[in-house]
Amino acid sequence: MKVSRQICSLLPQRLSTAHKGQCGRVGILAGSERMPGAALLATKSAFRSGAGLVYLAAPHSVLQIAIAQIPEAIGIPLTQDTLKNANILFEASQQQSWDSFIIGPGLEKKSDLRPYTTLMHQLYKEGTCSVIDADALPLASHAFEYPNMAILTPHEGEFSRLFGPIQDRTKAALEASIVTQQTLVLKGKKTVIATHSGYSINPTGNANMATAGSGDVLSGIIGGLWAQYPAEHRAAAAWDVATLSVWLHGKAGDLASRKYQRGLMASDITNALGDAFCHIGEQTLTYHHVK
Repeated sequence: MKVSRQICSLLPQRLSTAHKGQCGRVGILAGSERMPGAALLATKSAFRSGAGLVYLAAPHSVLQIAIAQIPEAIGIPLTQDTLKNANILFEASQQQSWDSFIIGPGLEKKSDLRPYTTLMHQLYKEGTCSVIDADALPLASHAFEYPNMAILTPHEGEFSRLFGPIQDRTKAALEASIVTQQTLVLKGKKTVIATHSGYSINPTGNANMATAGSGDVLSGIIGGLWAQYPAEHRAAAAWDVATLSVWLHGKAGDLASRKYQRGLMASDITNALGDAFCHIGEQTLTYHHVK
């Protein structure tokens, strides 16, 4: 069964009297000395998605670069001790009442994820949803107890390492969503957004977006938008926010590509997000229910 949804209907509402504390609080664990730009891209995209407050947890060297370019962000300096960092993040989430948490963009490939498994369970228990990307994706296997609290964003290579070879993109995404009990975004041409009961295929985007950092931008958009949904509806809105975010990401890429063509950079996608919001209008997307 197919159901058509207007893209504009997925956008979280904002009161005319809203202040920054009511527009979403996003925590981000991202970046490393080798890839500081991933933290910058995710943070800026979370802001460009409308989040009111964004907290970036990263090594001091990364924070220096990110805060210099995004003075609106609030920095949380981390150490080399992963266990200590997990405790720092949980304390910050409680003190600042994070609505969403992004983990993965630009982390070191050899990062010890074990302390973060406990962190993720603590965040889910507190009602904080998460966007899991890149080298943090193995954490998805620890989220089974809390369905619909995470959105996973693998590209095909990451997906294959976690779930096995892909024969059919739609079928693979659906099966992985059922296994993890989370919404899964399988990135690539015609990105698939899958839940346990169905899927949609994104119509926006182009090949010029195949560039370093594009996925970091998407993670920031998802986390920034998800934080703006009411807490009582946040888990149920996982497909909504994933679909809206992927559409906006692709639309921003389409708009930026008109100017830069194959010279498009990830930061160009972020900078085009404002114009992408203006194109939501009466655009529709089809959700395919499956048995």
